[in-house]
Parts: sequence; structure tokens; C-alpha cells
Amino acid sequence: YVPKPVLCNDFQDVLCKFMKSRDFYITTGRDFEWAIRKYLLFLQDRGYSNIADISISDVKDFITGIGKAYSVATLRDIQCYVRQFHEFLHNQNFCALDCTGILSVRISKNHKEKDYITDKELSDTLAQIDTSTSLGKRNMAIILLAVSTGLRAKDISYLKLSDIDWENGEIHIIQSKTGGEVFLPLTVDAGKAIQDYILNARPQTNHSEIFISAVTPFRPIAAVSIRNMFAKYLKKAGI
Repeated sequence: YVPKPVLCNDFQDVLCKFMKSRDFYITTGRDFEWAIRKYLLFLQDRGYSNIADISISDVKDFITGIGKAYSVATLRDIQCYVRQFHEFLHNQNFCALDCTGILSVRISKNHKEKDYITDKELSDTLAQIDTSTSLGKRNMAIILLAVSTGLRAKDISYLKLSDIDWENGEIHIIQSKTGGEVFLPLTVDAGKAIQDYILNARPQTNHSEIFISAVTPFRPIAAVSIRNMFAKYLKKAGI
């Protein structure tokens, strides 16, 4: 039997005050308390008993240390919880240390970068789309729009009829990820494909989004469906 580590009185007190300062959902509160307790135990093991004495190096060492033991998703959560804890400490004058910068650094997952698609591979992929069908007309329009603008799948799924300025050949949207307004050129090929879909294949629906599911109940196409659709054509093309 290994006894559970115990926080010193000062650390336990500041943890309790932090937890009482927020109206947490039960599960969220447990996650916060678990992460902050782990952080305070780390500092305690380093010989600290007063939160005001810690340094930026201590915070950095904690984050880099737990990165070896947890997944990227869990590490991001812990980083977020500790950042909010330090904001509380700063606002309540428990600690003057400003950790916003180091606790806001984006933690990225290590992965192999996928290669870009060559012109020939794109041609081979487009050749797999049967544009004599309603589904093919929609998918051709989506893929040509994606490769000509670089729009994310979610932004394409949200794209509305009113977002296209046909007279000036532009697309005006608010990006879902950044919240920023973007003006993009509508290429001739993509424009013709979208027109063909709207005029000859798009289901009759009250939805304002351009791209609609091919089967009932008709609804805007989901971003994951766009990704899966593109992957399907890549596979058919042997890419």
C-alpha cells in the first residue's frame, strides 16, 4: 500500500480557494483538481511551500516533465488548467509570476507530414468522379472548390449561397477556425462546377448552405463527409 501524497497546508489552502472560486461541473472540477494537485505536488517535491517563490523554470519543467507521461490531448488540458490556476493566483495576489506566455504555447502532436498532391494525381482523382450523377456534380464542385481556395472542410460545409459574389467572382466567408473575414477568388472551373450542381443537381431544400446531402432527410453536408469523400476518390485513383 502506497499512501496518497499529501499537500502542505499552504498549498492545500490555495487549491481549495481556487476550486471554490469557480462554478465547476462535477467532472470538470475533478479534472481541474487532479491537474492542479499534481502541479502543486511537483512544486512541493522541489522544496517549495510558498507558491510565491516559484519561477518560470519550475512551470516549464512541470509541463515538459508530464509530457513524457501523458497523451497530447491530456497534456493540453493540464496546460489549460494550470494556466487558469495561475491567472487566479495572479488576480488574488498569491503569486506575481506571469505564466501566460509559457502556458499558452501550442502543444503539437508529432506526426509525419503528408505530401502534397501533384497535378497528375489531382487529374487522376477528378477522373474518378462521375459528373453525370447528382452526387458526382456535388462532389466535383466541392473538390474543385477545395483545391482552388484551400478552404477547410468545415468552411466548405458551412458555405452559403449568399457567400458567393457571382458578379465579381469572389467568395466572402467568416472562417470557422479564426473568426476572420476572408475574400477568396472563385476560379472559372470551380464556379462552373458549383453552378452545374446548384442548377442541375442540388435538392430542393430550405437550407441556405450550398452543399446538401444526397439522400433524405436533406441537410447540409458534414465536414467529415467531405474528408471521407476525398479520401475515397484518392483510393480509387490508387493514390
